[in-house]
Amino acid sequence: MAAAGSWRVRDFHDDDLDAAVRLWDSPASSGEAPAFGLSDLIAAVRSHEPAVVAVVGEELAGTAVATLSGGRAWIMRISLAPAWRRRGIGSAMLGELERRLVAAGVQGVTNEMLKLIPPFREQDERLLICATNSVRALDGAFLRHGRFDYVIPVGPPDPAAREAIWDRYLASIPHRDLEMAAIVAGSRLFTPADIEFAARRTAQLAFERVLFDRGEEEVTTADVLQGIAETRRTLTAELVAEFEQDIQSCARV
Repeated sequence: MAAAGSWRVRDFHDDDLDAAVRLWDSPASSGEAPAFGLSDLIAAVRSHEPAVVAVVGEELAGTAVATLSGGRAWIMRISLAPAWRRRGIGSAMLGELERRLVAAGVQGVTNEMLKLIPPFREQDERLLICATNSVRALDGAFLRHGRFDYVIPVGPPDPAAREAIWDRYLASIPHRDLEMAAIVAGSRLFTPADIEFAARRTAQLAFERVLFDRGEEEVTTADVLQGIAETRRTLTAELVAEFEQDIQSCARV
């Protein structure tokens, strides 16, 4: 528990819900359009997600609510009654909430990066580049205009890209003339890392043939296809379909 002056910060209690709903439902209680709606907040506190409140006597002056998923945390909303702003209460609630998240083993809190973006953008000659494998898993606040100028989709390699990646890795492996069309087709839904693994597996197959069977050193198309067959694809048709949907809803180029 943290306290300062006539207010204090404590854990959210079930009987805080009615007052919290009135605060969340007030447009004046948040500094910007919220990424999470009222129903999301109610569901979070009813599910006992991490949440703290600031109280002044018996009056609820502010709330801070987070949600956890896969070892990560998102700050869903920091709300403060207008009469209690500019007193350090919001920062105190955030600090208490983040301490609880760290104690729970959370590795990172999304809100921290959101706070760092605006001052970073104010500096000259700086370029901020972030990457994610799942844009739909991000806090919606990341994707608002003003956070990033561009949201650029980088999808799975197309046939031309797969052939170029294969050429890079096969260049270091002795091989005969290869049927690249078959190799490219066989590695559909491969990421660049999948292709690298398959190429290394192909080289391993040739090495074992030379070592144990005194066979040919040069790799054949069949060897490469065997290496592909022994590589688990990272992508699925469903993941690619989700990515195509994300391009329509999130891309900004």
